Amino acid sequence: MSGPSSPVVAHRTVLPGGTIGMLGGGQLGRMFAIAAATMGYRVVVLADRQECPASAVASKTLVGDLRDRRLLDQMAGLCDVVTLEFENLPVDAVRYLAGQVGVFPSAEVLGIAQDRVIEKSTLASAGMPVTPFHRVNHPDDVVA
Repeated sequence: MSGPSSPVVAHRTVLPGGTIGMLGGGQLGRMFAIAAATMGYRVVVLADRQECPASAVASKTLVGDLRDRRLLDQMAGLCDVVTLEFENLPVDAVRYLAGQVGVFPSAEVLGIAQDRVIEKSTLASAGMPVTPFHRVNHPDDVVA
């Protein structure tokens, strides 16, 4: 979660007829794109392969490395807002994209979601109930 931060594009409501971008194109993305289409939205997917589940139902699929700034620029130009299909996406790409188009959740939230100890600690510090947990750095920690 370190590194330079980019300016964040201001939030605005995106009405049906608008275009939602999605980083990642797996099965969750497919279900998202189907639901979005039934509500009148177009979906542009950026995935690492053309044959991803979401590409079959998306309005457009951009294919390549999710860190490729040329592709991220292209996505920003096509979309009114961008969301994330799953949590194992490059935080730096999300941060870069957020300088051009609204991205939800943010790169900071994504970074928290990528580390389960940080995620649970963040929720616990906000007063949310979490199951007991311990950091495991070494196999001996599991035994302890």
